[in-house]
Amino acid sequence: MSKPLLFLFYLLAWLMSLSSHAETQSDYQVNSHALAQAQNISLHLPANYNNKQPYPVVYVLNTHGFYAGDFKGDVLHRIRQLEDYQQIPATIVVFINNTSWYSTLFNQTKALSQFISEELTQFVQNKYLTEQSHLFAHSYGAAYLLNQSPQLQQHFTHLHALSMVFPNVDYVQQTATQISQLDDNQGFVTLLQEVGHQSDTQLLNKVTQNTAAFNQRHIANQNHQSVVPIAIAETLRSAYPDYAATDYLNQFDLNKAQLTERYIAIRKKYQQTSNEQDLQSFYSAMAQNKMESAQLALAFSLWQDASPRFKHYFINRWGDRYLAQNKLELARTTWQQLAKLYPHSLFAWHKLALLAEQQANPTEHKHALQALKQAASTFSEPDQQLMLAFTSKHNQDYPKLSIAILQRITEQTPSNKTAWQQLSDLYKQQGNTSLSEQAQSHLKAL
Repeated sequence: MSKPLLFLFYLLAWLMSLSSHAETQSDYQVNSHALAQAQNISLHLPANYNNKQPYPVVYVLNTHGFYAGDFKGDVLHRIRQLEDYQQIPATIVVFINNTSWYSTLFNQTKALSQFISEELTQFVQNKYLTEQSHLFAHSYGAAYLLNQSPQLQQHFTHLHALSMVFPNVDYVQQTATQISQLDDNQGFVTLLQEVGHQSDTQLLNKVTQNTAAFNQRHIANQNHQSVVPIAIAETLRSAYPDYAATDYLNQFDLNKAQLTERYIAIRKKYQQTSNEQDLQSFYSAMAQNKMESAQLALAFSLWQDASPRFKHYFINRWGDRYLAQNKLELARTTWQQLAKLYPHSLFAWHKLALLAEQQANPTEHKHALQALKQAASTFSEPDQQLMLAFTSKHNQDYPKLSIAILQRITEQTPSNKTAWQQLSDLYKQQGNTSLSEQAQSHLKAL
């Protein structure tokens, strides 16, 4: 096989491997007695779909003709983004397709509602385990959804009307009357409207809406198209307010044990794991939030069991932030606690020494420098990465100490290339060519 053909073969194989990980879509023709003909739908399963667990379902009127762009692609992309960002649970997405939406929406209104709420939902439930159900509609589809909301809310937990446009004024008045008949014990109805179509909203609001089931939100600085992904994110996140557990729990005054208990309960609710790694990640994120609100006692109880990944870096940065904000006591406490978590953290003792010098406190300054030197002479192999980070940044502040640290690392781990390179560079900076070349010889021998 020639090289060009071989390249083409591997390229096609690679593209096929990508497509195998792409969105899982199934197209169906669903028989409808209500509409007197089969209706086309596109059903998309989430990544890592498990047929033994129930999933929420998002039904979408695919009114692409009222949208300047790829309506289906944009909606699906936004939902999958929210899943990937851990903002909503994994979701089955069902697009209801139609070639003449305007006529169907306003000339076959009752039949369409019967198909969506009874025939289609039953079809999906017969194939998949489902739980919460959402119905999304945009533009004229949103006007239809609001007009039919008292009937539709009996079959869906959430109805979402995006950037509603009415066909005529009479339809607005009919819809306002319908909304006033919503049942507060049935599904929630939300209208998300951009400024450009507020005249329709104003007409709608001339009829007083005293129902708790109906909620309106206005989204600024968007148009009929751009409002869609923003509205989808806002309304789906509102439907699952506790799914992003860290943000949700941060609003409550809870101790570490209570936070842990509530976090595990939320994860169980959404059929997610709460193993050691999950808890470590949760503690890390929650500790960041508590540092933000200067709840240091709670923050450091969380840091203690947080993920080790970047933990030292994050805490040290908080000390720098507090110092920049002239919150000296918070900075001092942060670096003191960092030194407890990492007894060989030269960064913590260096910052404490500088802070003591800034505040003209010779006793604390002397203590911090002594602790720094003690840590530099007693660290072990697990501390080497932290030591190398310190010598890389502060070798000009502590030239002799940096050499001693690097020598200790090369004694502990003779194969540590980074240490040998730093040692060679530092000797060279100090004008000691012979020792620099010796370090280079060790490096080349590795």
